[in-house]
Formats: sequence, structure tokens, C-alpha cells
Amino acid sequence: MTKPLKHAVVLDAADCEWLVNELRYQQDRECRRLRTARNDELPQINQDIDRHSRLLKALST
Repeated sequence: MTKPLKHAVVLDAADCEWLVNELRYQQDRECRRLRTARNDELPQINQDIDRHSRLLKALST
């Protein structure tokens, strides 16, 4: 079960579009890191990807 976001922010359409693009870029970067990561780095990378996914989902609603 995911935790709800702690803060609410009002964004205009341009800010929202920029944030979505930035989150997708960050998520793609983390996925690339997975390919070369050591085992001890995997939990943190997976947490980062999960956080980006939750933020993108929240922005799409």
C-alpha cells in the first residue's frame, strides 16, 4: 500500500508538464542505473523508481 503525499501543491499546466517530464527523465535514469548497479545499490534505486512512479500517478489524477 502506498503512502499518501504529505503536501499539496497547485501547479499550472506548464509547471505540471515540466514536472511530469522531469520525473520521467529521473525514472529513466534510475532504470539505466539498475543495469550497472551493485546488489547493495538495488534497494535504493528501486525506492527511487517507486517514488517517481507514485508522483507520476498522483500528477495524472
